[in-house]
Amino acid sequence: MIKGKLTGVLLSALLVWCLVLLAPATAGAYCVYNHTNVQLTVCAGFCSSCMSKTIEPGQRTCCPGGDRGCNDASSVAFDVLYGHHWYKSAGCSGWKIHHAIDAHGWVTLSGTCTKSFKDCNEKKAQACDVTYVFYDKNGHITHQGKAGYNGVGCPK
Repeated sequence: MIKGKLTGVLLSALLVWCLVLLAPATAGAYCVYNHTNVQLTVCAGFCSSCMSKTIEPGQRTCCPGGDRGCNDASSVAFDVLYGHHWYKSAGCSGWKIHHAIDAHGWVTLSGTCTKSFKDCNEKKAQACDVTYVFYDKNGHITHQGKAGYNGVGCPK
């Protein structure tokens, strides 16, 4: 009788362990706030389903936790947009921040960028003076600094 109960307990424990292993990972929802003076295209994670959105000054965009691309935001990049032309967006690429966004956390991008497409392309790294702050889900700062220019930005 004891042997039968022990087998039942072990099978139950094994079933629970399998369910834990097969359960989906916690969704990594996060938001990015644009506190700059220009429209930004912001991307994170760099996969086909990862976040890539345009954010107006003073606005935010979020990557909902149910989206597959929201679980891997190992870095954040942004490009400056200056309107649209018939063939493509007129912008200035590429600032990148090599830091992961915490699940349910957020990032603020603050500062100023030149409002001229020509100036942006001529000044490159000096075209924007943007700082970033990463927050965890509890609102604690986890990382901060100045956005670095790499000339690439978001993948096209």
